[in-house]
Parts: sequence; structure tokens; C-alpha cells
Amino acid sequence: MSEAPGSEKILLKPAEAAEALGISPRHLVTLMQRGEIPVVRVGRLLRFRPEDLAAWAARQAATPYQKRPANNRRDTEGSTDG
Repeated sequence: MSEAPGSEKILLKPAEAAEALGISPRHLVTLMQRGEIPVVRVGRLLRFRPEDLAAWAARQAATPYQKRPANNRRDTEGSTDG
């Protein structure tokens, strides 16, 4: 697919979208499956709109960092309480 000089792509391939966001293609698919990043289907092909990627990035910047809770298996495994 060719582009007119000076124009931007309307839809990005998954690899292009992942590169634009600085994430792996696998993580992009995870975000898509969670519904965090919208996807455009063109037949069987998946494509991403640059404005959707920019909106997702803006939401990430606006969300304060929250540390995940520690996963302490020792608290639940082998418990003799109860």
C-alpha cells in the first residue's frame, strides 16, 4: 500500500502499532484482548488507528502508578487454620 507524500497512515499493522507504543507485539495483543486498545478488522487483518494508540498512551500517563500487591503463597499454602 502506497501513501501520498506527506500523509500519515490511517491504519497501522500490529507490529507498527507496537513499535509506536514501545511495547512488544504480544503485549499489544493482550491489551487488545482486554479491550484496552480498540482494533479495526479489515477482513481477517487487525489494524490500529493512531488516534486510539495516542488515547491509550494519554490514559496511561494520567493514571498514577500503583504497585501490585505481593503474591505471598506462604499465606495460603499449607495453612492449618480453620
